[in-house]
Amino acid sequence: MKFRGYVRPDGRVGIRNHIAVIPASVCASTVAAVLVIGLGCESVQAERLHEEIAKSGKRVESLVIQKCGGTLKAQEQ
Repeated sequence: MKFRGYVRPDGRVGIRNHIAVIPASVCASTVAAVLVIGLGCESVQAERLHEEIAKSGKRVESLVIQKCGGTLKAQEQ
């Protein structure tokens, strides 16, 4: 497996845990959707967050890594 992280100024390594898709204009913002990814042990559950976002009318999907059977299977989905 290839590690796709970054080196911090103090020499430790880290990973980014978020991706932002930013529309370039208000007109393009109606096309953006929401993907909620959770591990399955958070205090804010992915499914609950999914439900609340769905109330806004935005398209939303969620993925819980533990329910998928691990990281690699979640990536496949």
